[in-house]
Amino acid sequence: MNLDNLKRQHQEITLLINEIENLLIQDVAAKSFDISLKIATLAGKLSIHLKSEDDYLYPSLKASEDERLKATVNLFNEEMANIAASFANYKAKYISSAQIRTNVTQFINETRSLISHLRIRLNHEDKQLYPLVETL
Repeated sequence: MNLDNLKRQHQEITLLINEIENLLIQDVAAKSFDISLKIATLAGKLSIHLKSEDDYLYPSLKASEDERLKATVNLFNEEMANIAASFANYKAKYISSAQIRTNVTQFINETRSLISHLRIRLNHEDKQLYPLVETL
């Protein structure tokens, strides 16, 4: 199975979260419009990535006869559902610059937490799931 597209998406997502993190150490209220655009772009990239996984990666892996692979895939799929729901709530809360400016400290804390979860997830896919898939 060719994972090049999914890996490229990981790089794009990582670049965006790095850019958002860099904006968090600046004047967030002044940069709130730029941050809201980055959040919208990140939402789009995550949506495409999740759809790619759901449509192409997970169905074929769940059909595998390798029980270890199936168990790993089911765990990853379940974890991602939780992250996707968290991100959807986050995006709804902070999609506009006005919403970001309402409580900058809370926004920064929630953004850092979300970014941490995304980084962990991307790392797990890169280091645990994708190597398993590449051995097929």
